[in-house]
Amino acid sequence: MLIGSETAARYILGHRDHLGDAPVFWTREQRGEEAATWLFFRHKYRYLERMTPRSPGGTSGRGFCVPETAVASSPAYERVLLFLAIALMESFGICTWVTDDGGFAHTDGFALSHGRRAVIASWVRTEGASRLAVTARPGALRTFADVTGHVSQHSATAAGQAGQRLAATAEYLGLDASWIGRRCAQLSAAGADRLARPRSRLLGLEGLEAACRFVAEQMVIIPRTRTASTR
Repeated sequence: MLIGSETAARYILGHRDHLGDAPVFWTREQRGEEAATWLFFRHKYRYLERMTPRSPGGTSGRGFCVPETAVASSPAYERVLLFLAIALMESFGICTWVTDDGGFAHTDGFALSHGRRAVIASWVRTEGASRLAVTARPGALRTFADVTGHVSQHSATAAGQAGQRLAATAEYLGLDASWIGRRCAQLSAAGADRLARPRSRLLGLEGLEAACRFVAEQMVIIPRTRTASTR
């Protein structure tokens, strides 16, 4: 997973200057185990920093295909990891879209600059061999634009603000939004290193901490008040 992920990230970064200010992306992650790479691989966090929209207020988006069957068959902890990976994207100013249409499940991962070129970089569920390519063919660009256009217009988590999209994502994944907002706030306050201390230089907690901090900010939960005991 590490080799495939870093190979794809480096390939896209190598073509960053040709993707414009706010490219749109398609990713193949459907489950928490796949999406956890965004939270714990150091190179993923650096990749997001470099792919952040360059212009203030720039709009960049990322599409996910998460069929209802994948949600139903994933345990809660996997759905939490997927949710946090999506929250991490949002924290970098990337609008996320989620479709339940399984017809998109086999679409290659890509980064698209409308009308210019697409960088294809797939490593999730590719049987151990990353698929890497660059294309400027009009037909291919139209196909990729149709994918992101359709998913952005029919997203199961569509909303105008990041916090609203996160709440909709939690609902779609069958997670309690109040609980996850509260737990992220607690973890953000305590620090993720209280739970885990990766020993590999290739792993880190920056992504997890950024995701939790963003969820805590966007999904404001009013603390429960405990009734004082009477004597």
